[in-house]
Amino acid sequence: MKTVKQTEKAEEDVVSIREQMRWLPGFLQGFLTWLTGKPLINQQPKLRRSNLSHLATAYAALSIGLMISLTVWGTTWCVLLPVGWILTVSGARKLMTTINHYCVHKDLLPEKMRLKHPRWHEFIADFNSSLLFLGDYKNYADEHHTHHKLKVTATMIDPDMIFMWMIGFRAGYSRLRLWLTLLFNLFFPLSVLHLLFMKMRIKTVFLHSNPLRAITTLVVVGLLVYLGITTSGAKVWWAILFPLTYLYHIASLLQFASEHIWLHKTDADGKLSDKHPGKELFERIPFLTVGRFSGSPIPDMKGVSMISKVLGIAGWAAKMLFVHLPIRLFVLPGDLPQHDWHHRCGFGADWPNAAYARQQFIKDLKATDQPFTEIWGFWNVIAMVFDQLSRMSPLQLENEKLEGEAVMSM
Repeated sequence: MKTVKQTEKAEEDVVSIREQMRWLPGFLQGFLTWLTGKPLINQQPKLRRSNLSHLATAYAALSIGLMISLTVWGTTWCVLLPVGWILTVSGARKLMTTINHYCVHKDLLPEKMRLKHPRWHEFIADFNSSLLFLGDYKNYADEHHTHHKLKVTATMIDPDMIFMWMIGFRAGYSRLRLWLTLLFNLFFPLSVLHLLFMKMRIKTVFLHSNPLRAITTLVVVGLLVYLGITTSGAKVWWAILFPLTYLYHIASLLQFASEHIWLHKTDADGKLSDKHPGKELFERIPFLTVGRFSGSPIPDMKGVSMISKVLGIAGWAAKMLFVHLPIRLFVLPGDLPQHDWHHRCGFGADWPNAAYARQQFIKDLKATDQPFTEIWGFWNVIAMVFDQLSRMSPLQLENEKLEGEAVMSM
């Protein structure tokens, strides 16, 4: 498992996986920064993203993905269906985990726009989520602001951790049991993950509605029925509903399972009692999240033949495109690779250019500040989280009834 604790000094001492790509052509570096989630040392973006550009790319990915799926279903081009699925899920999840996420932080719209139209964040978030039959703005905001409290993050009163607990991720379980729990919930359609997700989707449609959400939901249902009548129910299921339900749930759990080092530095009951001073709670936060970067080391080319070099680079490129790129799109869209930075930066930070903002934040760290940690390879992140849980003693809360709706904001 590749783990690098980084300060500005550490960046000079450690040749990271990303720095190994420095010799590649300049026109690839922007793409590689987006794909991996990490820029080269001192790299600056050639084009700075705006807040609303992320809203546009989220809808573009969702629309293109649906168009591909609808076009290739039932044709000889159906081998491209997974491409449509990945883009569909990527766009949908970016709408929730980036766009709606910054809506609840009141930080999506430019300053002048949000001051002039204070309710637009709520409008955008409710439209996005009702389009996808997911959680409403108010409940998401309440849950997420609770999640960010120092005494709550990654503890047993964190709505996110409660959800993890409900589907079977427990302190003290063996690593094997945690991996089996993950696989079962991902791939068994009647697992707690999928049933809980569908329950919450139905609940949010009927109990957490408002005029905007009701109208949007009715229009979407009407379009689905129309497509089913004019084409086929199978096409609607496999091209639209399958990626936006079953695959969406899978992508969400994978992100959730790797989001934090759950229950780290908590008391015997998985919580944080009042005996912990504020300074201790504040200093705990940097230990809870890591940079989740997608990429593989470039093979060592010293002393090898030209054919070996070509084959080595071809193999590396194939792994980047067919292993790491799908993970980046499907599981970690938007600024999710830099989620550790999100928990340490303040309101108004440059989240549209999060990779570069995180790098600058690292450079500005004081010698006494906790350095950032990065892990390369998505499955290594989950392995680290499961290792942490397996080392813990079972929590003393077996008789407590746990309920949570964090699933709707994933």
